[in-house]
Amino acid sequence: MARPVRCPVHGVAASTAYRYRRCRCVTCSSANAYRRRKKYEARRAQYLESNRAYYEANREQVRVAQREWRAKNPDRMQAYRQKWAEANPEEARTARRGWKRRNREAVNAEARRRRARNPAAQRRASKAWRERNPDRVALHHRLRYARSRGAPGDCTPTQLEARIQFYGERCYLCRAPYEAIDHVIPLATGGSNWPANLRPVCTSCNSKKGARPLSEVAA
Repeated sequence: MARPVRCPVHGVAASTAYRYRRCRCVTCSSANAYRRRKKYEARRAQYLESNRAYYEANREQVRVAQREWRAKNPDRMQAYRQKWAEANPEEARTARRGWKRRNREAVNAEARRRRARNPAAQRRASKAWRERNPDRVALHHRLRYARSRGAPGDCTPTQLEARIQFYGERCYLCRAPYEAIDHVIPLATGGSNWPANLRPVCTSCNSKKGARPLSEVAA
């Protein structure tokens, strides 16, 4: 059995010096941290169950305390959110999209205020974004057109990119490099805007197919 670490100041076990003689030297502090960590690991399930029981019994009180702490520590909360977002980028994007959907009016109002404060800067930023993201701009136009036709379904840029990669970034009809996105079942005949109905297509095949169903084009 390993001998306990001894305090260099008091000459006794570091845990004893820390607890009963209030020694805070590096040796005693490290030994106490190790002791507490081992104790937590041994009783982790018990502690978690106790915390859950307390939260269920005092749910509203805990939430009030959490809101007050966040209000008093905005910088720490911002740093925590930033760290979490960097470690969980996909979950962070999903959370942001969900928040924007739930608060669409507030988001749109803030966007209008930004445009009103500096319209020239907003136009420059919008133009630069469109130049960097031509695929997303095209998708936006397609979604807007689909909504205007009352088509059901929705497709995110990530889902559309997955569809394009599935076909090797090539036209699904002639295998040439893709240049557009086609609704396999045309919107004019009741097609949806779900990802399963979207495929990459070249401009030539897209023009030839038009609003005809795929069976007529293949024939």
